[in-house]
Amino acid sequence: MSPTDTRISSASSYALPFHRMTRLRSLTVWFLPFSRHGKAEEVKFFKKLNQTLIPNTLHQFWTLTVMPAQDIRFLRRQNQLRRLTTSKLPEDCIKDPSFLPQLEDLELKGDEIEQSLWLLQTRALRALSVTFRHAHLKQQFHGNSLVLLDMKFESVSQSSWISFLHLRAVDCPNVVCLFLQLDMGEDEEPLPAFDRAGNVDWFSPVIQALERWQQMQVLQLKAVTTTPPNHVVSAFKTNCRTPRLRDVLLQVSDEEDTEKNYELRRNVDRGWDVAESEQTDVLNWMNGSRSTVVQEPLVLTK
Repeated sequence: MSPTDTRISSASSYALPFHRMTRLRSLTVWFLPFSRHGKAEEVKFFKKLNQTLIPNTLHQFWTLTVMPAQDIRFLRRQNQLRRLTTSKLPEDCIKDPSFLPQLEDLELKGDEIEQSLWLLQTRALRALSVTFRHAHLKQQFHGNSLVLLDMKFESVSQSSWISFLHLRAVDCPNVVCLFLQLDMGEDEEPLPAFDRAGNVDWFSPVIQALERWQQMQVLQLKAVTTTPPNHVVSAFKTNCRTPRLRDVLLQVSDEEDTEKNYELRRNVDRGWDVAESEQTDVLNWMNGSRSTVVQEPLVLTK
């Protein structure tokens, strides 16, 4: 349930007649944080889903609710599910090859990177959203089927980012859309404009690493940095040589968490047209890009 949806109170959401919803294709579950029913309401709701949701109806399920994995066992009976965002999946389901055979788009919130990488290895995922920490950087990555990769980093050094981007360009050769969030982690300083020697900026190595993504057409790059936003835009326009790239969203936040968003589009002269975007437009841009590239036919390059 959306927090802006007033058609039905959250307290009675578990009373919805899921057993009659034969055409239910997309389900979004959102519990309001100030609900007086608290955790008991969540338990009751997911119990209702497990008991009454009609098999093989859902194509998409989305929730940010953190819950025991057994609460979403109804997904075992949703063999048509294509897009999934949740916190964690039951371990016994993950290892079952018959579980979610049509899954294309996956985002597991939190620390479940092992589950994400296992499903990437055993399903023909087309889109994956994942947060990497230093301990995960050397794990195997089977990304040949991916057309969209959404990556975030937590407490990972800048040099490790660059090495990681080079590796993913090799084992994810068919990625058309890349969402990339560069962050040193919570309580860390913003990315400095230059390194300690004062002669190499953080941004140029990233641009150079992206040149190896030969199929990439769409890029979102987000960073918290002391580098002025106009410098990031100028450096990108001057130095980016990724051959097929045509649509870019640069999001630059400063130390005060003031974010500037710039959309860059290739023009007929192979230059870049730049327009500043409102924050409200960013989510629409990302959702639109994701939907477009995932629906396009996959043409494997190797």
